[in-house]
Amino acid sequence: LGTMFAYLVSDMIRSYNRVSIVICYVSILAAALVADRLYKKYKRNAKDRVKLYAACGVFVLLAGVSIWDSYDQWPVPDYEGIKAEYDSDRNFVARIEDSVDAGAMIYQLPYHSYPEGGIDHDMMDHDPYIGYIHSDTLRWTYAAVRGREGGEWSYNISRLSPQNMVNTLKSQGFAGIYIDRRAYDEKDRQQLEAELQAAVGSAPIESENGNQSFFKF
Repeated sequence: LGTMFAYLVSDMIRSYNRVSIVICYVSILAAALVADRLYKKYKRNAKDRVKLYAACGVFVLLAGVSIWDSYDQWPVPDYEGIKAEYDSDRNFVARIEDSVDAGAMIYQLPYHSYPEGGIDHDMMDHDPYIGYIHSDTLRWTYAAVRGREGGEWSYNISRLSPQNMVNTLKSQGFAGIYIDRRAYDEKDRQQLEAELQAAVGSAPIESENGNQSFFKF
């Protein structure tokens, strides 16, 4: 029903499966209450302890089967890789903060529609939030809402040539351009950065893992 509603009416109301967390909690709570009731009922009578142990055994067996059945649904994150990427992002944004004045405005490329812009090559939907996560004093163009004045302005800027983009952003008080390289194929990325480097007259700051670059004006 949820899928049909999304296709025929609106996909803004979806993911009904998320209620499974609530169902899971209620089910665990119900099992715990039953186990508690059985324990209180049989604990005082020695003859009924066999029933108590049997009930506990069934409860443990069901719990074990449930855990075993869901084990393959527990992905193991690449903690070391996540940490390395987080550290690289943090250090990169810190270098940007050190290179510009507090309160500086940073224009972000590529323009990424918000909300729910989707995946862009290897850039995930919310990767443009990296600047917000790691900076305390900078201002960023993501996430201007599409269809509104800020979103339309940011999109129009992204359509300019690199030289015109730099000139326009400079005139409006921006301090530089942040690029998430994962959103480009290699050829387009190299061409864009070569033209931006020629426009600003200096090489970019690069992140340790090579995912981002920053061109200061």
